[in-house]
Amino acid sequence: MTTKNQLPTIKRFISISILVLLLWNVQAQQSYFTQDYSYEVIPSFSEEEVKSRVASLNLCIPPKYDNIVKSYVNTYMVKDRDKARAIIGRTVQFFPIFEKYIAEKGLPKDLKYVSVLESALNPAAESRSKAVGLWQFMEATAKGYDLQVNSTVDERKDPHRATQAALRYLQRLHDRYGDWALALAAYNGGPGRVNRAIKRGRSKNFWSIQKYLPKETRNYIPAFFAAAYLINYYQDHAIAGDYPDLDMQLTDVVKVYRTLSFEEIAQIAGVPYPTIEALNPSYKKRIIPSSPRGNYLILPQRVMGTFMQYLKYPDSQAQATFASSSIQVQRHPNDYFYKTRYVVQQNDNIHTIASVFKCSSYNIRAWNGLGSDYLADGQELTIYQPFISTEYNSEFYPNTTTTKIINTTPTLPKPILRKYETVSIATLPLENIGEQKAKESVRSIYNLTSEKYLYYRMVKGESLTQVAAKFPGVNLEDILVLNDFPNKKQRLKPGSRIKIKPL
Repeated sequence: MTTKNQLPTIKRFISISILVLLLWNVQAQQSYFTQDYSYEVIPSFSEEEVKSRVASLNLCIPPKYDNIVKSYVNTYMVKDRDKARAIIGRTVQFFPIFEKYIAEKGLPKDLKYVSVLESALNPAAESRSKAVGLWQFMEATAKGYDLQVNSTVDERKDPHRATQAALRYLQRLHDRYGDWALALAAYNGGPGRVNRAIKRGRSKNFWSIQKYLPKETRNYIPAFFAAAYLINYYQDHAIAGDYPDLDMQLTDVVKVYRTLSFEEIAQIAGVPYPTIEALNPSYKKRIIPSSPRGNYLILPQRVMGTFMQYLKYPDSQAQATFASSSIQVQRHPNDYFYKTRYVVQQNDNIHTIASVFKCSSYNIRAWNGLGSDYLADGQELTIYQPFISTEYNSEFYPNTTTTKIINTTPTLPKPILRKYETVSIATLPLENIGEQKAKESVRSIYNLTSEKYLYYRMVKGESLTQVAAKFPGVNLEDILVLNDFPNKKQRLKPGSRIKIKPL
């Protein structure tokens, strides 16, 4: 029971508590208005729109939309957008390699999406079951496909060797089942599980035997559709790739046959040690061992000429081990590139332009904020090209552990402009593409493109009138004039990109 003597004390305590709460609330409000918050605008689409896009994907397995596909798409586009950004950023490194070997074997181009499922395009990925690399090989399976796994090298992490092995395995599985859905299921769960499911379901149709497979394998084909959706429609969901430095994007590969340390390569080529490490993750001890069949070495495109000259004319101390303490590269890797401008001409396509500029279509898409390979006549493209170094002089590359051989302020050579007239716009240090994400406080579909227009990608069965209705203040006539379309019945393929309005 509260006495009369206690009442003043209680009232005083309540008053002080209320005052503290009021002060705290004012401070919190001030903090709210002064604190720097970052927001991300995530576009929303109806399920019918997503379903239509999935149906329009041209894949080796006829696309099928269901709740599992819906869940995976939602994970990429909403729940785990950082992972999606990382995957898109890595496409510039690995998809050109995949497509090269896929084309050589005459296999479906969309098999590249398998690596998205297996490793999120991370060559260092390792599963709980000890599967490793871009294509997630178990050690026993890897050795069965001529991949070396020993104390010095793990070729499951080699983008070239592992890709060649994975494609041989996938081709073998397809030859066995005559169906890509079953081949991919067997790649994930093993032929034994697929064979048992075929026997139980008395069918060689994946969807008929799906319920007899383990959950992960059961969901593998829906996950494949979702991965394809991510790569083809990420920009529509306001996802920007987390792209690496230009030295990691524009690379060449060479086979070397003798022992070479990363320190030696770094000094010869003038490339930062971490770049060599990141490009060549399969070498456990930072040493490329000697091999009669040759080992792959990936280097930035700009220095491959210099390294090739060294291989032809090594100095007398070539077998010495270099010390990493002697390597000093003060300039940012992107300082060794210049930016050119190219205006798309009639009959151009992204692949021919990429071939001319010694890059890939994925590079051009990354540099220009493009969500697809579609280019419009008159569209201006930004292209990055390296200052190519091809001269090697052993007098300037001494094989010692004490001389600092990298000039910290080198004189950059005059850029060589190739076919297609280009204009050198800047030779100043370029912005690190990978830092763009950190600099953006607000990201939306409106600022993901370098052009000064809002673009839209057509959905299957959609008319221009329906598109115009989606954007306030835009009518059909605006779209026809802006895109130079002759009439409102203009037929456009699903995925075609059109201008909506100036930004």
